[in-house]
Amino acid sequence: MPAPVIIGVNYHRIGDVDPANPYHRLHTVPHEVFTRQLDWMRARGAIVSPDQVRAADVSADVNFVVCFDDVPISALTGIDLLRSQGLPVTLSPAGVLADDGLGCRDKVYAIEKYAAPERIAQHVADHLPEAARLQGTFYHLTKSPDLDPYRVRTRLIDPLYATVQDRGAPFFAERGYLTWPQLRELARDPQVTVANHTYQHDNLTALSRDAVRAEVERAHTHFTRQMGAPARYFTVPFGRLTQELALDLLDPLVSLGYEGILWVGSGGVSIHGPYKHQVLHLIRVHAAETANGFTDQVNTAVLGATRAAIWQVPEVAHHRPVQIAEGSTARRAGALEMVLRQGKDYASDPAYFHHQFTANPYRGTRADYCTVEVDGYPEAIAYRFHTPFAVDGRRVPGIYLSGWRKLPHAHATAAGRLLRTLLDHEPVVGVYRPNPEIHTAFRAWHRIRVTQLDLPASAHHRSTGPSAFSAEERSAFPADCEDLCATSVQRAGFTVARDGAYHCWRHAAYPAAPATFLSVRSAGRPTGIAVTLHLRKVTHVVDFHLAAHEDPDVLLAAVQEHAAEHGSTAVRWETTNAPLIHTAVERHGATITPYDNFYRFNSSQLAAHGVALSSERWSELQLHETATTSDVLPR
Repeated sequence: MPAPVIIGVNYHRIGDVDPANPYHRLHTVPHEVFTRQLDWMRARGAIVSPDQVRAADVSADVNFVVCFDDVPISALTGIDLLRSQGLPVTLSPAGVLADDGLGCRDKVYAIEKYAAPERIAQHVADHLPEAARLQGTFYHLTKSPDLDPYRVRTRLIDPLYATVQDRGAPFFAERGYLTWPQLRELARDPQVTVANHTYQHDNLTALSRDAVRAEVERAHTHFTRQMGAPARYFTVPFGRLTQELALDLLDPLVSLGYEGILWVGSGGVSIHGPYKHQVLHLIRVHAAETANGFTDQVNTAVLGATRAAIWQVPEVAHHRPVQIAEGSTARRAGALEMVLRQGKDYASDPAYFHHQFTANPYRGTRADYCTVEVDGYPEAIAYRFHTPFAVDGRRVPGIYLSGWRKLPHAHATAAGRLLRTLLDHEPVVGVYRPNPEIHTAFRAWHRIRVTQLDLPASAHHRSTGPSAFSAEERSAFPADCEDLCATSVQRAGFTVARDGAYHCWRHAAYPAAPATFLSVRSAGRPTGIAVTLHLRKVTHVVDFHLAAHEDPDVLLAAVQEHAAEHGSTAVRWETTNAPLIHTAVERHGATITPYDNFYRFNSSQLAAHGVALSSERWSELQLHETATTSDVLPR
C-alpha cells in the first residue's frame, strides 16, 4: 500500500478583485472557486492539520493542509467556512503585517500601479545600480534572492512609495490584514494553527546565515509576545525550498522548539510514520484561481510526491573548493538528516545516535562521520559505524559505511571523496545491502552474497529433531552461550567479532525495540541462539550462532514458534549459512531474497594488526553474515 501523500494548499485573499485596489494585487481566489476547491479536496481525500501530519494521523491516500499566508482581512471568508465545517486551517501572519495592516508588498503594488515605469527604472538605476542589471518587473526585482532586502526596502520601496502615497491612501486607509487580537481569538479554536511567518516578510534566501538566525529570533520573540505562546510551525516568505536556506533555518528553529517548516512548491510529501524528532518539511501549492487549474495542481503534486522534500530540488553538481570535516555531534548530524532523510524519524533521534555512535564501545577516539563542506555548508555525509572484525583468526577494528548520502547541490566528487577518506584510514570498510543502482561503486571490493529468508510464524513446534531440545527466552545474553558464540566467530574466517559484551551493547541496549535472546539447549547444553526483534508483526533474527555441525532445524522451529507467541505473522532471517538456508526452504516454507554486502580491505592497515589477506586466502574463508553485520538494525 503506498504511503499517504500530504499536499499543502496555500491561499491569501478570498473574494472578488477590484482592479483599482492595490491590496487586491495579492494572490486571490474567488469565493465560489474556493468553495468548489474545498468540496473537491474533501471528495479526493481529507483536510488535516500539521499536527495530524506529524502524528501520521491520516487515513486518506491524499491529504490536504489548508493554509492562509499573511492572513489578509478577506481571508476570514475562507477561514470561517472551514471552521464552520469543523475543518483544520493554518494561518501564517507576518509580524509587520499584523502590526501595521500594511506591508512592503502592498507598497510595491501601489508603486507599480501609480508610478511611471520610466521613473521606477531611473530610480533603480540611480539608487541601487546592481538591481538595474536584473531581469524582470519591479515586483520581482524587489523580492529577488540576489539583493539585500534591507537595501531594497530603504533605497527603492520606501522612497518610491512616498511619491505615490497620496494615491494609495484611499485604499490603505483601512487595514489589509488581521490584527493580533483577531489572531489570538482565532487561535482559541483547536482546529486553528497559527504559524510564524517572520517579522519583516523578507526573502530569506537573500540573507546571510547570521541574518536568517536574527530574523527568526526577532520574529519568534515578537510572535510569542503578541500571541501569548510560541509558534510551533514556521512559514517561509515566498517559500521556495533551497538547500542552503533549509540548512540555515534548521538550527535556530530546532533550538526554539519548532516542529515544521512550510514551503511553497509543486510536489507533495509522502508520510511513512510519526515525526517525533524530525522537523516536518511541508510543500504547499499556491492554489490556482480556477477549479480545473487546482485539480491539475493536485494531480501534479501527487505524481511529484517525494519522501523528503529536498529531493524536489534539482540536482546540480559544482566544482567549487570543498573541505572534508569530521564530527561526532548528534545535533549536527540529526539536523542534516532532517533534510536528507525526512520521515525516517529514527535518523534524527538523539537516543538512536547515542546508541549507534556515541556509546559505541569500539569507536575509540575516531569520529562518527565525515562531511564534504563548502563555506561551512555540509553537502554530503558518510557515517562510520565502528565494529570489530574477526579476520582470519585476528581481531581487527573497522567500520560499516552507515549512510553515504549527498544533497542535491553537491560537489561532483563529494561521495567519492568521502569514501576515499574512509578507505585510507580504516583496516576494513563494509557496506551492508547497498542499493543495486550503486553497486558499480564497489566493483573492486569483495562481494558477499547474503540470503534473506522470509518464513511464516508457527504456533506449533515443527522440529523434527529429538524432543530433548528446549528453548528459553532471556532479555540479556546468556552467560553460558559465551563459548558457543566464541566458537562460532572463530569458525568463521571473516565476520563481526561478537561476544557477550558486544551483544549487551549492540542488541540488549538497542533503543528502537527490545531484543530477545532465544537459546536452544539439549540436555542443558546450548546448541544454538537467536537474537530477535519484534517489529510490526515481523520477528527479525538479527543474529544467531549454532554449534558446529548442529542441525539448524531445531533453532528454525523454535524461532517460528517464538515469533507466533509474540504476535508476529512472519520471520525475517539474513544469513550466509548454507545448511540453514537449505533447511529453511525445504522444511520450513521459507522464501529467499538474495542481496550483496561488500567489503574493502586496506592491506597496510591490516598488516599493522598482523593480517595478510590475499585474494586466494579470502576465497577460502568461511563467512558468517547476519543482520548484526549491518549498519543499522531493523526499525
